Amino acid sequence: LEKLFMPLGIDEYYWPTNPQGYARGGGGVRLTPRDMAKLGYLHLQNGKWENKQLVSEEWIQESGKRHIISQHIPGFWYEYQFWVTEDGLMYTALGYAGQWIMIVPEYELVVVFTNNFNEGVEDQESIPMRMFYEYILNSVLD
Repeated sequence: LEKLFMPLGIDEYYWPTNPQGYARGGGGVRLTPRDMAKLGYLHLQNGKWENKQLVSEEWIQESGKRHIISQHIPGFWYEYQFWVTEDGLMYTALGYAGQWIMIVPEYELVVVFTNNFNEGVEDQESIPMRMFYEYILNSVLD
């Protein structure tokens, strides 16, 4: 946390840790929308923040590629805790109940959604995707 959150100025968070004090890594983190956007922006900057390399550029590049076809979310590929769209335009971190950090390198765009959908509701995937492609992306392209 001190190597990632502190340099990003993220001080309001919750991330469960094990008895040794290590964060779970794969989930459970709670952030403000602004701090979620910082993580997305870090990806657009290839892992650099204020001229300091916080995350390796190689890891950033690989996390936005299609590697494993998802069995969980139709139309997505998976790699390094990120979900990549079928068209490869956008990759996203997905959180519980519909939290999204969408990263669109081609347009230098980060989009954050916060929701409170019930577990298993397909809207937690379909609504943010529809809003992204129909409204946000179209407004960027106009």
